[in-house]
Amino acid sequence: NIGGRFNFIRQHPDDPVTLFAGSSAGGLWKGSNSGTWQPLTEDFPAMAMGDLAFYPGNPDRIFLATGDPQISSFPRIGNGIYRSLDGGGSWENMGLDSMGVISKLLFVPGLDGAAPVLFAGAMGNPAQPNAYRGLFRSADAGVNWEQVLLPNDSAGVTDLLYDPDTEAIYAAAWQRTRNSTASEVWGPHCRIWKSVDNGTNWQALPNPWGQGERGRIGLAHSSQGVYALVVGQDSQLDNLYRTTDGGETWSAVIPEENIPENALGGFGWYFSKVRINPFNPDDITILGVNLWNSVNGGANWNLMGPEWWTYEVHADKHDLQWLGSETCILATDGGLYKTEDHGATWEDLEDIPVTQFYRATWNPHNPGFYTAGAQDNGTTTGNYEDLGGWTRDLGGDGFTAIYHPTDPALRYAGYQWGNWRFSMTEPGEELQWNDFTYGIEEEDRVWWDAPLIYHPSNPDEMWTGSQRVYRMEDAPVDVWEPVSEDLTYAIEPGLSYRCVSALAGSHFDADVVAAGTTDGRVWISQDHGDSWQPMETGLPGQFVTDVEFDPYHPDSMFCTVSGYRNAVYSPFIFRAAIGESWQPIQGDLPEHPVNQIHALNDSIWVVATDAGVFATLNRGANWEPVGTLPTIPVYDVDADTITNRLIAGTFARSLLSFPLDSLLPAPEVVEPNAVANFEAPENWAYPNPFTSTLNLSLGEDVESVRVVDFSGRIVHEQNVANASSLVLASGAWPAGKYVVVLETANGPRSLQVIKGQ
Repeated sequence: NIGGRFNFIRQHPDDPVTLFAGSSAGGLWKGSNSGTWQPLTEDFPAMAMGDLAFYPGNPDRIFLATGDPQISSFPRIGNGIYRSLDGGGSWENMGLDSMGVISKLLFVPGLDGAAPVLFAGAMGNPAQPNAYRGLFRSADAGVNWEQVLLPNDSAGVTDLLYDPDTEAIYAAAWQRTRNSTASEVWGPHCRIWKSVDNGTNWQALPNPWGQGERGRIGLAHSSQGVYALVVGQDSQLDNLYRTTDGGETWSAVIPEENIPENALGGFGWYFSKVRINPFNPDDITILGVNLWNSVNGGANWNLMGPEWWTYEVHADKHDLQWLGSETCILATDGGLYKTEDHGATWEDLEDIPVTQFYRATWNPHNPGFYTAGAQDNGTTTGNYEDLGGWTRDLGGDGFTAIYHPTDPALRYAGYQWGNWRFSMTEPGEELQWNDFTYGIEEEDRVWWDAPLIYHPSNPDEMWTGSQRVYRMEDAPVDVWEPVSEDLTYAIEPGLSYRCVSALAGSHFDADVVAAGTTDGRVWISQDHGDSWQPMETGLPGQFVTDVEFDPYHPDSMFCTVSGYRNAVYSPFIFRAAIGESWQPIQGDLPEHPVNQIHALNDSIWVVATDAGVFATLNRGANWEPVGTLPTIPVYDVDADTITNRLIAGTFARSLLSFPLDSLLPAPEVVEPNAVANFEAPENWAYPNPFTSTLNLSLGEDVESVRVVDFSGRIVHEQNVANASSLVLASGAWPAGKYVVVLETANGPRSLQVIKGQ
C-alpha cells in the first residue's frame, strides 16, 4: 500500500481519462485518473522508463525511451527506444540500444511539410565517458537515427523543448558521471544548446546565470518565453531564468529569498524540473522535495501542497501533468497523486507495486510477517496476506531490518548512511526508536546501504561498518568500537564511495567474521576482529555485494560481486575455503550482475540478480530462474522457514514471495519409533526444557546435527564438523517433544528435549 518512483506521467491526447506512467525500474503502466492500472512492458529486457511521446496526429503510435534519467546511486540503464502501433499493446525495439539512459523524447514538425522528426536526448552510460551521449534524430519515426549533438563524452542531453513561435529547438546538457567511486553532477558542459534548422546545426547559448559552472537544467516554454531552471554547484536551486529573445539574454525570475535556498533539498540534480500550466502561462511550478508554485509569472511563490514530511504527498517530485486549469497528476518517489483544486487537497491515485526495496527479512516471532526497507519509503512491516495493512516503522530511505532471534521486543532498523536505530518495544505496542550509532566516528565514510548483522553464534553481538568494521558486544546497551583499520583503498577523507559494503559471521565459530568493500576487497578475521587478512585472490576487483558463510560447511564461504556501476555486467559468484582463493560458481547464469546469495541447504542456493531470482540445485553448475519475474533488479532474498516461502526485496516491483515447495525436496521423515528410542539424558543440550534458544555442546567427533519432532519431521539439519558448540534459534518451533541426533564417527547419539510455550 505504498507506491514507488515514477519518472513521468503522460495523458493520451485523444482520450483524456487514459494515462501512461513510467517507473524508474518497474516498467510502463497504463491506467486512468480514477486509479486502475496495468503493466505494458513485462517482456522488456530493461524496465527503467525514461520518457514517452505520442506521434503527432496518431497517438496510438507511442514511442518509449528506456533508462532512468535521474541517475541516482543505483542508475538503471535501458536498451533503447521502443515503438507501439497499437496504443501500448505490443512493442518493437527501434534502436539506440547502446545509449544507456535516454532521458527525453520530442517530436517537432518536419521542414517544408515533411513528416514529424523525432529527437532523443541521451545521457549514455553514466558509469564512464562515452560517445553515446547527446542528441539523436530520426526523420522516419525511429527506423534510422543520426547523432546531431555531442556536448561532451561526460555530458548528455537531459531535457528538450520546441518553441513553435520561432521553430527553435532547445537542448539542456548535463555533465553527469556515477560509478562505484565517483559522482559528478555539475561542470562546464552543463549548458543550453539551440538549433534553428531542425537540429542540423547547434550553437551553445550564453549561460543564463553568467559566469561560473552549474548543474542540471530543466526547460519549459509558454507564451511568456523560454524558461530554464538551473541547479547550482551545491545542488541547491540557483534560479529560474527566462529569455524572450531566443536565449541571447536571460533574466532571473525568482525574487531574492522568495523561495527557500534549500527548496531542492540539497540534491537538485535529482529533479531540475519546471512545469507551466498550459491553461495559464503565469502558473509555474518547480518540482523538488516539495512543490513550489507561482500564479503570477514568478513574482511570488508558495507551496502547492503540504510539506513533504507530512507524507500526505510524497517527497521528491519528478513530473507534473496538467489535465485542466486546476487539475493535475503528480509523479513522485512514492507514486502518483491527483489534485482537482490546484494543490489545496491531494489524493493518492494508485498503489502500483513498483516500490524499490533494498532489504527484506521475516519476523521469527510472528509467522507470515515481513519487514523491508525501501528507497525513499522507509521501513515497513506487514503480512503477505494483507497487502493493505502494511505500516511504516521508520522514515527516510529504508535498509536492513533485524529481529533479535530470541527477544521479540528487540528490533533494529535504519536509514541511509548507516543511521541505525533500535526499539525495545513489546509486540503490539507502538515502536519507540532509539539511536544506535553511539561510538561510530562522525567523519567515517559510511555506505548508503551500510551493513548491519548480529553474529550467528551470539545474537547479542552486533557488527557494522564504515570504511572499517565496528563491533558491539552487548547490544543495544553497549558502545560501538572499531575493530579494524580502513579496509578500502581510499586515501581521501569524506568520500562515501569506498566503504565496507558487506559483513558476515561464521555459523560455527564465534571468532570468525568477514567483510567486503565497495572497491572490491574481502577480508577475514579469525580472532574476533583483532586482526584482519585480505582474501581477494580470484576476485574481479568490483563492488562486493555480499559475503556469506556456508551454514552447512564450517570452512566454506560465498561472495557475490557486481560491476554494474562500472559498466561490467557479468555475473560474479564465488565460493572458497576460509582464507583460500575464490573459485567461480556462476556456471551458466545469464549476463546480469549478482547482488546476494542465500543457501537453502547443502546444494540448493538462490541468488538475487539484476534480472530476477535464480536458483541452482547442483552447487552452481547450472542456474534456473525462480518463478516468472520480469527482468527486474532484486537486491535481497531471504527464506522464511516457518511459512516455507522465499522473500525477494525487488528494486522495481515491491516485495514478493515465492513458495519453496518447488525448490526444496519434501522433508525427510523418520519413523516415529526410531526417534522414540532415545538414549538416556545427558547435559550436552541445554536448557531443557528450552524456549527460544537451544544450546548444544559438541565433541570433536560430531559431524552433523539433526533435530526431529515426534511426528518424524526433521526441523533442523546441519553439518558441524570441527565445531565445539552450536546455538539453535528455536523460537519458531511449536511447543512439544523433540529428539536431537548427533551423527559421529562412532555412530549416532540422541537426546530427548522439550520445547516449552
